[in-house]
Amino acid sequence: MILHNDQYYHDMLNNYMESDIKTCKYNYYQHNINFYHYIKDIMSSIKTKYDLSNDNYIPVMNYLNDRLNDTIREIEYYNQHVMIRN
Repeated sequence: MILHNDQYYHDMLNNYMESDIKTCKYNYYQHNINFYHYIKDIMSSIKTKYDLSNDNYIPVMNYLNDRLNDTIREIEYYNQHVMIRN
């Protein structure tokens, strides 16, 4: 079984984002929560299915980890700056 490249996951995440944001009725906070879980599930699945000791997997996992960290920052920003004002 061969792991897809990072472009594959980029497209996959973007497709998810497009559909999820509409499903959430443009509630970006809920979308970020959903997206966080979606990325975590993908990463968990990859870790289960593949031997990550191969260096070829590093770019994919780095890419997913970067997207996850960006999403966490979005959630934290909302929690610290937006929720306080509501």
